[in-house]
Amino acid sequence: MEFNHNEAKLKDALNVSEKDLEDCKEKVTQIIKNCFLEENFKPSHAVEKIVHTFSYNELIFIASVYILEKVNYFEKELEKANDNIINSIIKKLKEGE
Repeated sequence: MEFNHNEAKLKDALNVSEKDLEDCKEKVTQIIKNCFLEENFKPSHAVEKIVHTFSYNELIFIASVYILEKVNYFEKELEKANDNIINSIIKKLKEGE
């Protein structure tokens, strides 16, 4: 798997086509749906089936979606923290007037 870090979108950086992306989503959805309907379902059942169904590159892409979610979460948290700092500074400046 080659990475192109100059691409803005993750799927492009991982060289995943739109069709591959949709196929991957569909397969994951179908596996989870089938596992969910089984008696005594546990998430680990779905993970095991996914591991045995997908190629290494597909698994990397699936993991990258989770990583992207976490990166987006941290970016939002950082933005909130920065907003709080700025608001605190403005409040202190106004109190000092």
